[in-house]
Amino acid sequence: MKRLCKRLISIITILALLSLCIIPAYATINGIFLGSDENGVNILNDKLRPGDEYYFPVLIGIDAIAPTQLTSADLERSKLEVRVVTGGKAIASAKVEEKNGLVYVCIIPGSKGTVQELTSTIRVNYRNRDTGDNITVTPAIKVGYPAMPEGTVEALEPGEFLELDNLTPIVSAKQWNALAELNEYRDVTLSGFGWRYTVNTTKLGKRNMVTDHHPVMDLVKKYPNHQMHFIGFPGEPDFEVPGKLWLDVGAFAEEYKEDFYLYRCAYGKIYPLKFDYDKDAMEISFRPSQLSTYVITDKRLDTSTSSSQPDSSTETLPPAENPNTGESRTFPALLVALVSLAGLGALTRSRRS
Repeated sequence: MKRLCKRLISIITILALLSLCIIPAYATINGIFLGSDENGVNILNDKLRPGDEYYFPVLIGIDAIAPTQLTSADLERSKLEVRVVTGGKAIASAKVEEKNGLVYVCIIPGSKGTVQELTSTIRVNYRNRDTGDNITVTPAIKVGYPAMPEGTVEALEPGEFLELDNLTPIVSAKQWNALAELNEYRDVTLSGFGWRYTVNTTKLGKRNMVTDHHPVMDLVKKYPNHQMHFIGFPGEPDFEVPGKLWLDVGAFAEEYKEDFYLYRCAYGKIYPLKFDYDKDAMEISFRPSQLSTYVITDKRLDTSTSSSQPDSSTETLPPAENPNTGESRTFPALLVALVSLAGLGALTRSRRS
């Protein structure tokens, strides 16, 4: 009997949700919310990664019934605005986006080089011309990278490489010191995808070891006939003493005919660098103390005037295609919204008399 009752309640709930197509003029709007994105990221509870792109569905609570996603049709009778209120450096972009008839708040966190957790506040305002509702919410957003797990260094043997990845790129002062102590304060080797770096890590503070391959678009546009390979360290970690950095060129050595030119991109300019080439290992090496953004080309570049700012908008994942057209709100989307609903902070609601 209990099982039957639960099924009946579920069926009634589903029918109620499916009946919500557009917001009627007589509806009472209880609030606006942001659902979790396609990967389950919750805007209030999860830390957003700098440089990534997030699409949070905008949900509307109507007549105390479960929230449903705002559609492009709804915006014909209402207006939705979003802007950054505080912590502007933490957010590179915040805007309203429509996709397949559904409405999202798209957020791209900034500060790709940060070692600390940053906070920002955005303001989302919804105004409905039919009902007179004017709803404003101001959620606080956390931006930053996860730290390398405790015990990672302790699991190594002396002389073993410390492998770094972009999932947990923040290395603490304690971990650097433990790595130095493990190797009797001699140089140690750090490694990642396509690179390795041998350097002394004694007395280092917290460093951001995230890497990317974002192109410097000004260079790409200026030299359309050049082959270019980029590797960047957005955190620009400074080790204070020179180390030896190896970059893997095996993937494009044949295409370049083993004729390489190496440049550092920094401060709005490019700087030519001398390097050694190991033909057998297909690696180039040089000795920087601070890691930066580098480009390897097959031809010389003009170093007199060039912009060297990496384009952070590239290599971001687009939102998943949603087959909904906006004519109706299907149950799967509503179910996801209910399971992963994120309220947008303090609610201010006003209505015309």
